[in-house]
This record gives sequence, structure tokens and C-alpha cells, in this order.
Amino acid sequence: MSHTLKTETLQRIIAIDGELQKMRERLDDPRLFQIYSKSLREAKTANEQVLTEILASENQNVDRWVVLKGEAISVGGGKLGTFANFLKRFQLASRHIAAVLRNDGDIGGRFSKMIEVSTSYSLDAFAPGSLKLGLSRAKVPVDVDFHQVELSQEEEFSKIKSAIKEAEDKRNLGMEAIDVLADILKIADEENKELFEQYKENFGVHGVLRIFHYVGTMLPNGIDSVGIGKTLSDVTTFSSESVKRLKTLAKDLGMEGVYVSGFGDVHMVDHLSKKIGINDISWDIEYEMKNVEAFYKEEPGVMLGKLLDMKELVQFSGKLEFNEKGVPSRLELDSIDILSASGEEEETILFS
Repeated sequence: MSHTLKTETLQRIIAIDGELQKMRERLDDPRLFQIYSKSLREAKTANEQVLTEILASENQNVDRWVVLKGEAISVGGGKLGTFANFLKRFQLASRHIAAVLRNDGDIGGRFSKMIEVSTSYSLDAFAPGSLKLGLSRAKVPVDVDFHQVELSQEEEFSKIKSAIKEAEDKRNLGMEAIDVLADILKIADEENKELFEQYKENFGVHGVLRIFHYVGTMLPNGIDSVGIGKTLSDVTTFSSESVKRLKTLAKDLGMEGVYVSGFGDVHMVDHLSKKIGINDISWDIEYEMKNVEAFYKEEPGVMLGKLLDMKELVQFSGKLEFNEKGVPSRLELDSIDILSASGEEEETILFS
């Protein structure tokens, strides 16, 4: 497929989108829009299919596809902040999965260098329609350090071979994390009990809960679903309903702690004790507790004092722990989203 054909097809899609937007503004009735826009929408779909084939033929080195759908990333309504927020959450979920795979790191702690490098994916392709991102393995150089010490030829060969393997392990770990992520989507959407039991056996209940939580935080406001697959024709999709199913599965596991999220007002920030007081809480699961002291392990690198000036609610997530009587006793924070008056995320503060 030629570069000219790709350019022409893109221009046609953009032109059709422009016509659809004009028609939508002229017709107040959504039913009339559906009727009169049918031929334009069909033409757009046909051109998108052509462009998908062109891009697929040009991007054979893409390892995994991520497909986003939702108002915030639609043509003409794209919001860069929401897209960046998703990428940040996607990478965080991948890093926690990689940590579970390697039995490495801790909730709220720092990630090892290997995990950070292996999940620094390359964004190598886009495809039209909903936002389709082609990701490739992290570009990890082969690092051989001989420290200017004289080595035999056999020792040099062994050191080079070890460095090559280490670089390859780092590249593969990031892809393994994405594949686990895709499996979790299958557990949530297809209620794949066999896969669920396999993950409990491989990673333990704590590891599964950790993975469930971070996969469940990937959908910021404005993104309705995310799909992951090795090809665009084989994508497993994850939605807000999937998040609810993951929460139900997590609750059924019955641990001493559970990952939660909710909305509330920040009334106190204590840097010395590393805790934040949150009042008037609305939880995503049934708890009567309205106030909580939320703790964090690492300073997030932003001024937390501004949380006290917020007149709107904040959204938070973390691990809720219980005392011996089964009463919620402590919340270990993962993130806080500062929301606008309309409920959209203006800034995300990560504590891990």
C-alpha cells in the first residue's frame, strides 16, 4: 500500500468527520441524525477499514494493540489529559503485574529498575476509528560492563551472553505483564473460572487482589472501554461492568484487606505522619464509614496542601485494611484524582 493511498484515505476520513459534525449541529433530533447520516457513516467505516489494512501492513513490528473507546477520545472531542491519564494508569497496572510476576516490590513502594525499564513501552502505531495504539517491547540496550578488567575470551563471551539474556528478559517481562492484563480482562468479561483458579494458584490471593485492583483503575472518566490483543481482530475488551465483576471476585476472596475507591472531601494533610483525612465518603462498595485517615508511603512529588483548597470532591483509591473485629481500620492510598465541578479529572496524584 502506498504512502499516497494512506494520506488520501486519512483525508477522506477527516472530511467525512467534518460533514458528520456539521450535520449533528444542524439536526437537534438524534433520530433524524441517525437517518440522514447513514451513508456518511458507512463511507467512514469503509475508509477506516482500508486505513486499518494499510497500517497493519506497515506495522508488522507491533507486539500488542490497545483499543480505547469513549467520549473523551472520540474524533472532534479528544481530550489529551484523559489520554495521558489512561497511559499513566495502564503503565502503573503493567508495573504492578510485572512485580507480581517477579515477586518483586510492595504496594506503595518503589519499583525495581528492571520493572521500570521493561514496562517503558514504545508507542509505534495508531489505527483509526476508536483510538487504537500499537505497542512494542521496551527498547532495552545490551549493557556489558567489563570494568577494564582483563578477561579470558571465554569469560568475555559468557558476560556478553548474560547481558543479552538480561536485556531480552526485560523486553519480554513487559509483554508478559500485558498478556496477564489481557487474561484478567477475560476473567472479568467471560467469567473464566479455570483461568481465575490458575492465577490464584500461581500468584496467591494477595497477588491476584493486587492485579485486580490496578487493572480496575485503568478506566478514567471519558473512556468507556479498553481492549487488548496481539492483533486488532482478536481483542479482549474491558468496561466499567468488568470493573464491578472484578470487585465482586475480590470481595469473595475474603482477605484481611480489600482494594476500594470512593469520593470524599479532604480536610487534613499531615506530611509528618504521611496521612490525609477524608470526610463524607461515598464508597464504591457498601461501607457505612464516612470518614477515614488515609496513609501513603511515598511523597508523590506534588504539593498536597492544595487538596485542602478543593471545594469539589476528590476521588481516591487504595487498600482498605480491617482490624481483628472485621471493622475497617486503615486506608493505604494509591491515588487521588482532583475533579472539576463537572466531575472530570483535572489531575491525578499517584502515591506508588
